[in-house]
Amino acid sequence: MATPYTTGPALLYVGLPAESFTPRFLGTAESAPQIEHVKGFLPVMNDLAGQVYSFDDMYEGKEGFVRADLTRFNWPIYHVLANTTESDDEGTDDPGDIGSLMVTEDLCPVVWVRFPYNPLKPAMAALILIRRRNSRQVRSRSSYP
Repeated sequence: MATPYTTGPALLYVGLPAESFTPRFLGTAESAPQIEHVKGFLPVMNDLAGQVYSFDDMYEGKEGFVRADLTRFNWPIYHVLANTTESDDEGTDDPGDIGSLMVTEDLCPVVWVRFPYNPLKPAMAALILIRRRNSRQVRSRSSYP
C-alpha cells in the first residue's frame, strides 16, 4: 500500500492502554508527519554460503514510526506517553518495570494520524491506524475518532 502524501497539517490522536485505547487528542502538526515502516531481517548462516556471508535472510516483522513537529499538544496525554510503564512518578521505574514486554503486556499506545485538509483526495484524508501487535504491524483505515 502506498504511503499517503500531503503537505498540510495533521492531527494526531493516541489510544492509551489504561483507557481501553479510546482515541485522545495528542496534538496538531504544522506540516505533514513522516511515516516510516522499518522491516527487520536476520541473516541465516549456512555452510553453502561460507562463513562470511549469509545464505538467506529471515523476515522478523516490521515497525511503524510517526515523526511530527507538534505546534499545539495536550500536556496530560504527553505526560502519560512519556511515562512508558504504569509507574506513579514520571522518570522513575517501579520494581518489575525494567524488562516489561510492551506488546504482550499491552503497554503500547495506538496512534491515529488524521489529515483534515485534503477533501479533494479521500485517500489522503483517511484515518490511518498504526499499531504494533504480536511482532507485526497492523494498518487499517477507520472512521474519524
